[in-house]
Amino acid sequence: MFLLIYSSKILQKPQKSSVKSREISIMLLDVKFTKNTCTKLIGLWLKFFLFYSLLPFSTSAQEASFRFKRLGLEDGLSQISVNGIAQDVNGFIWFATQDGLNKYDGYQITTYRHQPSDPNSIINNHIHSIFKDSKHNLWIGSYGGLSKYEPKTDNFTHYNSPSLNDSDGKVGYIQSLFEDSDGELWLSSNMGLYRYSIDTNTYILYLPDDNKPNSVIHSEIKSIAEDSIGNIWIGTTIGVSKYNKRNNTFTNYQHSPENPHSLSNNFVLKIYKDSHNNLWFGTFGGGLDRYDNDTSKFVHHRTNTQNKNSLGNNYIRTILEDSAGMLWLGTNNGLYAFDSSKLIFQRFRHSVNDRHSLSHDVIYSLFQDKDGSLWAGTLGGGVNLFRPSTNVFKHYKSNPNNPESLNANMVYAIYDDDEYVWVGTSGGGLNKLNKTTGKFSNFTEPETSVGLGLNKVNYIIKASEAELWLSTNSDGLLKYNKNTGNITQYKHHPDDRNSLSNNRARGLAIDKEGNLWIGTAGGGLNKLDPISGQFTHFMPDTDNPNSISTNFIRCLLYDSKGRLWTGSYGQGLNRFDFDTETFINFNKDSVKEPILSNKFIRSIFEDKSGNIWVLTNGGIIKYDESKGSFHSYTTTDGLPSNVVYGALEDQKNNLWLSTNNGLSKFNPQNITFENYTKEEGIQENEFNTGSFFKNKTGEMYFGGINGFTLFHPDKIKKDKTIPTVSFTNLLLYNDAIAIGESERFSSHISSTNALNFAHNDDVITFEFSALSYSQANNISYRYQLQGFSDNWIETDHNHRRATFTNLSKGDYILKVKASNRNGSWGEETTDLRITIAAAYWETTWFRGLLLAIGFIVFVIAIQWREKALNNQNLVLDIMVKERTKELESSQEYSNKLEKLVQKRTLNLQKANTALEQSSITDALTGIRNRRFLDQQLSSDWAIQSRNNLPLSILMIDIDYFKKYNDYYGHQQGDECLQKIAKEIQSVINRPTDNLCRYGGEEFVVITYNDAEGAKHIAKLILKKLDELALVHLTSDKGIVSVSIGLGTMIPSIEVAPARLLKYADDALYRAKNNGRDQLC
Repeated sequence: MFLLIYSSKILQKPQKSSVKSREISIMLLDVKFTKNTCTKLIGLWLKFFLFYSLLPFSTSAQEASFRFKRLGLEDGLSQISVNGIAQDVNGFIWFATQDGLNKYDGYQITTYRHQPSDPNSIINNHIHSIFKDSKHNLWIGSYGGLSKYEPKTDNFTHYNSPSLNDSDGKVGYIQSLFEDSDGELWLSSNMGLYRYSIDTNTYILYLPDDNKPNSVIHSEIKSIAEDSIGNIWIGTTIGVSKYNKRNNTFTNYQHSPENPHSLSNNFVLKIYKDSHNNLWFGTFGGGLDRYDNDTSKFVHHRTNTQNKNSLGNNYIRTILEDSAGMLWLGTNNGLYAFDSSKLIFQRFRHSVNDRHSLSHDVIYSLFQDKDGSLWAGTLGGGVNLFRPSTNVFKHYKSNPNNPESLNANMVYAIYDDDEYVWVGTSGGGLNKLNKTTGKFSNFTEPETSVGLGLNKVNYIIKASEAELWLSTNSDGLLKYNKNTGNITQYKHHPDDRNSLSNNRARGLAIDKEGNLWIGTAGGGLNKLDPISGQFTHFMPDTDNPNSISTNFIRCLLYDSKGRLWTGSYGQGLNRFDFDTETFINFNKDSVKEPILSNKFIRSIFEDKSGNIWVLTNGGIIKYDESKGSFHSYTTTDGLPSNVVYGALEDQKNNLWLSTNNGLSKFNPQNITFENYTKEEGIQENEFNTGSFFKNKTGEMYFGGINGFTLFHPDKIKKDKTIPTVSFTNLLLYNDAIAIGESERFSSHISSTNALNFAHNDDVITFEFSALSYSQANNISYRYQLQGFSDNWIETDHNHRRATFTNLSKGDYILKVKASNRNGSWGEETTDLRITIAAAYWETTWFRGLLLAIGFIVFVIAIQWREKALNNQNLVLDIMVKERTKELESSQEYSNKLEKLVQKRTLNLQKANTALEQSSITDALTGIRNRRFLDQQLSSDWAIQSRNNLPLSILMIDIDYFKKYNDYYGHQQGDECLQKIAKEIQSVINRPTDNLCRYGGEEFVVITYNDAEGAKHIAKLILKKLDELALVHLTSDKGIVSVSIGLGTMIPSIEVAPARLLKYADDALYRAKNNGRDQLC
């Protein structure tokens, strides 16, 4: 046996080892604490955790930081310095930027800018503030004045004060907006303090007056707030004023060096009243102040280098209290969470190496939406979104700027011994997390084989109370003594057949006798007798059907029945029989055992009921030993990915699964999955094999490609909130409808509940959004058009639209609803009533007119016919009388009379035929019409059904025909239709094929062809129209083009012909969506 024993030392600070490899092979970094210090830290952590679970072990510990979602220019922001944030009554989020006002629906951003030609556009592009009042009005303060958003018309009304722009040409701007308890609006500006009455539309301006000591202290106003007794507090650049509305006087407060209880700094950017009626003052240089009403003193919170829990930056720009009572501060150097009861500040900062950190450290604005998500607007970093209340996942990862963090993010092994968490990584070796301090220490890399081997630790299990077993990627097996730091190494030695068979050690397991089992990559299965130190090898033997199936063993499980299971990557599952020392192979045909469906095994797990679960590249597989069968669960059942790395069982018998697409909670009883992604704070969507552990308290660890995640299953509550959907946009023929474009569309779709459409609005699209922002990408949607279909159509967040074509006249209700991130659907829907007007020829008055005209014509025709017949009869009578005598005895009389009857009969038949042809012919183009199509399609359908032969339909639509009509006029439009019909007809040359005008600019070709034959006809049509080159200046192509949808079926009497038309119509829609002028 080949055995090495090394000793290690503890270092206080990370440093390169200067000791020779033979003297020292591994160094462990740690920090020593006194018992008293540790006790205080633990107590502080517990109190802080109970108050607000989102914060980590202690402020000096590695932060279990939020995962911030960023919005920037690439997401549609018009500018990345965000001065203000608000949410309107419909749920849209608004951002005030320095280049326009932005409205966000969770997926898309609409920008509003000043348009000189539009008096109802926003007054100026540089927006300083945005505010929603108690009546849900949205107010915007900018350079030049005050505006109010009008949601119905999607534009703005302006309320400008004449004094905001002075005679010297100085442009005034509104810094902030505030509504007092009397419903009056207060405006802070660089030109003074404004008090605006919404009811009377009048302003009162307050300016400093040297002759009046009770006037406002300065005209450069930055912030306004109201205290619990109705006083208005005003923050300026040289101090604070308190306005008493009852006696119309101001009391001023300024910093005094002689008074430690005075205002800490005169430059006050923000005043904020919290839920406990405390007034907070954010100063620019003096930190955070709280005004004590009882003592009339200011209490200061400033940077204190001797206090780790103090404020880290004294330049405070904004303040917000969230729904949980936490105070948030936006500063010039990060975002701070402040527990005012414990006086503890927690900082969140931008990290260049972490794309999920805060996007920028200068915070301009803070806002909490109705779902509890927090928004932080920055200077030059756009917007950040995070949700403290759902941050139950703690994420540990490497931070290059913090030497006490995890030193590598690729985590393959985790073990929690109650005091420390041991983490095996790739590239960083073994790490140790002190659970009390939250600090990581790690082994250095001395120039020995052990040090290099420790760069990747694959598995960690407990050897004894003082020792751990570690399998490494290339340096064999290690036993580490936690008390002494000694490491015993077991490696393969060619001259020692009792040594480890291969240095690439993988899965580990300990049997009831205390033997250690090691899976290797190339050396089969090994058993180590810890007393003798001897290894026994189990390898494949082609002559022995009961040998192990492969030399590459990835994972092991010693189950509760005393059996050893082995899993490999490509050679499946084996079970070892200790009595016979033989293997049962579940990968090949066997009389006794079933075949495993997927042989690429990541892990094997036994639940509390003794069920064996095999985690593979093809989902999770449950072994039912009583039935001798395997049952698989995959993505079709709700699993987020078929690649499953690890499994742990919680107290409620749920299995928590780490996968290649997030973390999943699986309920084996009702076969349901709840899936969690990186958006909710887990380390990343991709995890790693063997990287999972459950400690004694029920906490679970899962490691992956970006560190590891720690959580307790009981703290993860299922999201039961169902988001409400809002309509966001309306399109006709894929063109957005401008508000006010017609009387039918005078209101924005988000502010109406009914819409009317004309009969020729053939392609209508409705866009929608749930307006739930923290999990927008995990939301699904369903919609139903009552009156058209009772079916619900499901779509995802990338396709938030419903399109309907050629709706018949009548009334409909479009219903839309959304699921939450857990896939739960509510009953509540957002409804929109839709009315499709009848064409004039379908209206009652028109039909009545036609009937009246027809009746009159019929009466006149009868009268004329009767008169003509009478005249004719008179003439005939005379002729008959004259000729009767001559023909009376002759056969000639009989013959001529018969010919006369035949002639009159033939004329009547011709008239009837002409009338019938007129009823099935399009008057404009001369081709067959819709009536003929309905008759002919039914006939062709029956013929092809009897013959079991294909029937094809080409649905042809002229591209941008509405624009053509609008540009060239209806006469040119009619000529265009005639020319197009003529060109298409020239291609249709088989007697069984028919061309019909379907309506408007749509044509239909019925052809006795399969799909290939029909494609050939369609390509000839496209070629003919290209050669025709009919000019169309408003088209992208410059000439008239068509889009063609192809549908082919072998007809059946069980299916209506309308299905074939539907297939062609759907294909036409895809052709138009793909850019037009093409066949789909």
